[in-house]
Amino acid sequence: MAKLNALSLFITLSALLLILAATHPVNAETTPVEFYVDPPQITVTSSAGSGFKFNVTVYWNDTGSPLNEAYAYQVNLQYNATLLNCTRAWRPTWDSSWLFYGKSVVGLVPSLRPGEALVGDSLLGVASASSAHSPLAVFEFEVLVVPPAGQTYSCTLNIDNEDTYWLDTDLNTQTPTKTNGTYIIPELPQELALTITLLASCSVSIILAKRKLRNQFTQTYTI
Repeated sequence: MAKLNALSLFITLSALLLILAATHPVNAETTPVEFYVDPPQITVTSSAGSGFKFNVTVYWNDTGSPLNEAYAYQVNLQYNATLLNCTRAWRPTWDSSWLFYGKSVVGLVPSLRPGEALVGDSLLGVASASSAHSPLAVFEFEVLVVPPAGQTYSCTLNIDNEDTYWLDTDLNTQTPTKTNGTYIIPELPQELALTITLLASCSVSIILAKRKLRNQFTQTYTI
C-alpha cells in the first residue's frame, strides 16, 4: 500500500509539472528581475554601541512587460560575522505587497548561520505570482563591535551569490540582477569620545567619593 501511495504521489507531481510546462511557457521578452538591499547603506554611529540593532529588507523589482511569473525565490545574505550577527529573519507574510501574499505557500523557515542568512519560499500547486515591486525578506542585525579611535569598520551585505535566485513557473532557475547593501560604523568623533571619557571619569570619581563618605560615617557611628 505504501508503495502504491508513493507511486500515486509521483504520478500526481509529474502531471502537475507537465501542466506547468504546457500552460506557462518561458517569455523571452521580459527583462531581468532585480533583487536589491534596502536601505542600500546602513551607517551606525559608534555611540550606539554594541548591541544596537537594525533591519534591512531585500526587494523584488521587475520592469518587464509583461511581468515575470514566479513560483519560488530564495535570498542568501552573507555578511562579516565579526562585525554583525543576524539575530532574526522573516518572510514578510504580513505585508500585502509581499510577492506571495494571499497565496498558498510551503512556508519555509529562515535559516541562520554565522555570516549567512537564508530566506525564501515556494508556491503550492499550479500557481504563479508577479509584481513590479515587492519585499522578499527582512533581516535583523545586531552590532557586535565598535571601532577604536582612528578606524572605521564596514562590510558588504552581500546577496550577489549563487544561492540567491528565483524559479519561474516551469521551475527553471532564474538569476536576477543582485544589488548588495553596505554596513558602515565610523569611529567616534573626537569631541564625543572626549566627552564620554570625561563622563566616565566623573562617574568613577563620584562613586569613590560616596564610598569614602560612607566609610567615614561608619567609623564615626562606631566610635
